[in-house]
Amino acid sequence: MLKARASTLPKWDSEPGTFDIPTPVASISALSATGLKAKLIAQGKTFRLDIPEARLEAFNGSYRGVSNRLGGSIKLGDEWVTLGDLPLDPAFNQAAFDRGYACTDDLKEVIPP
Repeated sequence: MLKARASTLPKWDSEPGTFDIPTPVASISALSATGLKAKLIAQGKTFRLDIPEARLEAFNGSYRGVSNRLGGSIKLGDEWVTLGDLPLDPAFNQAAFDRGYACTDDLKEVIPP
């Protein structure tokens, strides 16, 4: 759940104080999954992976200095591997992301990054 002060959330221009416009900005934490299958493509080669367990967090969009990130750890065989701080979407572009919901009728402004 995105926690924010109401003054920073998207609002209607015609209804000051109303903050209920849906956006694609999302924070995901403590996501656990088991029995995953993945495909890794690197340098023209494809590797199929069985991931017995994953513990992830992610952020879609940008807000208060956090932007487009994926982190956590995955289990490969019997070993846990830390992912580090990865881009959630390698092709992420803030302006294009904002345009995806900025066309909402009567939107006063987009969420500031």
